[in-house]
Amino acid sequence: MKIRLIVFDLDGTLVKYENSLWYGSWDAVGYAAGIKREFDKLTSYYLQRLELYEDWASANAKLLKGISVDCITKKIFPPPYSKGVKEVLPELTKKYRTMILSSGVDLVAKRVKEEFGIEVSLSNRLLRSNGLFTGEVVCDVPLFKKLDILKDEIDKLGISLDEVCSVGDNENDIPVLRSVGLGIAFEPRTEKVRDAARFCINDFRQLPGKLCI
Repeated sequence: MKIRLIVFDLDGTLVKYENSLWYGSWDAVGYAAGIKREFDKLTSYYLQRLELYEDWASANAKLLKGISVDCITKKIFPPPYSKGVKEVLPELTKKYRTMILSSGVDLVAKRVKEEFGIEVSLSNRLLRSNGLFTGEVVCDVPLFKKLDILKDEIDKLGISLDEVCSVGDNENDIPVLRSVGLGIAFEPRTEKVRDAARFCINDFRQLPGKLCI
């Protein structure tokens, strides 16, 4: 079946913040805020309790309360894009419907969406007011709910799972990679991710060729 929609994970897929365990936007924001020690302490605690992901996100958000958004964006932008993203995404957004589906931070997801003209971006919203983080977060994309969210979104778009290509790197992407018409692992973090995908790539310039198969 013809692919109509490409769904991209964000952290570790479209962007790679190298000083983070998951190359992630959460750590990028926290580290830029000067609270790396506190963020790492939370990671150490919740890494063994991934079912409490929303509590983890909330705890991270509270640490950011009152910090200037501009102060953070100056340090984390432009995003460190993965290999081939800048070359390939402008062409893909012309030919396919596109979506970011990420448990990362909306601040980064929105920047990527706007830069490349991606149609839909779903991520977790760090709330902001008067240029400051409020200390609150809205988890629109819980860590293990990606497939449920994707099903809801494609129903609105009139697209079936068979018509979707998903690109991701970590184990929370596995249900989506297994369920869509074309699952592609980008530099997969584990063998489980590699096994869940139809293809593996290490450069986004390899992606167009896989879409034509």
